[in-house]
Amino acid sequence: GAAVASRVERGTATYFPRWPSKLSSKLGLISVSPLCRHCLSAQAEAHCLWMNRGISRWVIMLHSFDTYVAVAQGHGPHNPAGRHYAGAKLSLPLQTLEPVRAITGTVAVPMLDFGGPPRNSSWLLGRFRRRAENPVQVLAEIGRGNPEDSSWLNHPGCTLRNPENVVGVLDHYSRSRPGAMDIEAPYELLRVNHYVDTFGERCSSRFAHCETPDDGILWALP
Repeated sequence: GAAVASRVERGTATYFPRWPSKLSSKLGLISVSPLCRHCLSAQAEAHCLWMNRGISRWVIMLHSFDTYVAVAQGHGPHNPAGRHYAGAKLSLPLQTLEPVRAITGTVAVPMLDFGGPPRNSSWLLGRFRRRAENPVQVLAEIGRGNPEDSSWLNHPGCTLRNPENVVGVLDHYSRSRPGAMDIEAPYELLRVNHYVDTFGERCSSRFAHCETPDDGILWALP
């Protein structure tokens, strides 16, 4: 669309049209099959990560246009009067991480489901203003990545990756170099809003319903 085209023209975004076909014509056909549209997601993520190695200090993976990064729950830092500055930037947690960046591989970013009764807004961020009380957590044994409930491997969200210290990627997870440190960010500082009801009512059928009001990211709307 026009929004992406303008960013590509300014050099702030890079777009790879029909990316699977650049690997091979067969993979291009596979990627448009209804049964395998996400089969090359790991390769796409790896391409993005390696392309930014030596260029970017951090790479964050957002899997669809229904996911948005929110910093400090959408609020800026408090001023002395106790008010919020709208629009806290990602530089806030990145500055906090900078002293340990050289030894960090993965920063796990919790994901909170948003949905519930839609508001009358043409903007996705304004349409769904209720969320689950806590971040997504895997309960089924078959989907758990660690015996400890507190492990970030049981909290599938998004990952902020240091390209120098990550050797493998797959959707919600990444594998850091041996000896590198993994960190899970508190969702009060950094999180991903996942608007699960974008294409249909899903939050009401999940274990944790979207019932907690949250307008924290609305500052981003025009």
